[in-house]
Amino acid sequence: NTIDIFNTATGHPAGARESAVDIYKTGGLTRLDWRIEFVRSATGGSGHIDGWVPTDLSSFTALTVATGTISSPATANNVIAVASYCSKFQWQRNDGTVITDTACGAGSVGDASNFSNRGPTRDGRQKPDIAAPGQRLASTRSTGQTTLLDSDNIVAQDLNHKYISGTSMAAPVVAGALARTLERQAASTVASLRTALQNQARSDAKVSAWGALPNPVFGYGKLRVLGCGEQLSAAP
Repeated sequence: NTIDIFNTATGHPAGARESAVDIYKTGGLTRLDWRIEFVRSATGGSGHIDGWVPTDLSSFTALTVATGTISSPATANNVIAVASYCSKFQWQRNDGTVITDTACGAGSVGDASNFSNRGPTRDGRQKPDIAAPGQRLASTRSTGQTTLLDSDNIVAQDLNHKYISGTSMAAPVVAGALARTLERQAASTVASLRTALQNQARSDAKVSAWGALPNPVFGYGKLRVLGCGEQLSAAP
């Protein structure tokens, strides 16, 4: 059983240093509660550490904050980062059966999904940019998907569609809206598309509950498709 710690030899362009901690567990290890403690040995600086855990098998348990959890590639400068929110918790099948999503109760409709990461970026930039529905969205099912029901995916009654949750479902909603815009405004840039999304985003009580706009949960608000397209089509 070993713990390897790697430190970068030079500083990051933003003025930070990077350390990576790898824990290797063998079959003889019975305890799973590892503790890694950072101790400041010099004066100066904030003592602030940005940490990421690349697996669901471990987590931070103390001295943590709920913001700044957003990560690559959403943190890139020329990327439009999309947050997810719950748009429904019940729907009816063709045979009349009512399906209820236990991960999104009635009081959570319109609120941010619990899996949607929070901004800002570690260097203080605003992320996410916009929010869109991303919980239990229906899409076409791959022929390679043979499991009809698991913990996060529900196959529709016709066996050709699935209800899936994730920011990976919210992002295509925004991408589709922008694709329609690009059909009319092919010369649009990332900056102009982002500005249109921000200016035409809508807010409600669920959005404003997380703070003034832009906030670290919804960004500039929820996607308003028609408003975005109308603004760009009227631009010179």
